[in-house]
Amino acid sequence: MAALIAVIVVIAVVALALRLTVRVVQQGFKGVVKRLGRYHATHNPGLVFLLPFLDTMTRVDMREVPRRGDKQDVITKDNVAVGVSATIFHQVVDVNKALFEVQDYLTAIGYGSTLSRAQKDAARNIASQLDSNIHSQYRQTSNRSGMSVS
Repeated sequence: MAALIAVIVVIAVVALALRLTVRVVQQGFKGVVKRLGRYHATHNPGLVFLLPFLDTMTRVDMREVPRRGDKQDVITKDNVAVGVSATIFHQVVDVNKALFEVQDYLTAIGYGSTLSRAQKDAARNIASQLDSNIHSQYRQTSNRSGMSVS
């Protein structure tokens, strides 16, 4: 009876070690391995072998992701109310910058002050100016966080 319990415990420990050792990185993702909290390696899709209890792996989505921007109401200089909303497409291009230079890379991109400048613009060209302003500000902030915005 004691031998059966010992075999079950050994099987459970081996299964746990295999579960902690072998990971799969899916297509469209990259796996970033940290050993004892420090960056160790970046893995492409496929099988990844980790050291149990020492390594942790974070999966980062490398695909282009659409995100709906907040709707902003803007009043132009000739008192025309304009509602501006945008769909932002972003993609992580540098995994290390996205994980280690920004606290939360998914919320690191913003366009707060761009819309206040738009109040000075004329109503006929406000849409194109806002588009270029928002896009350039997203591009600036995304480069710092290792992402690409289109």
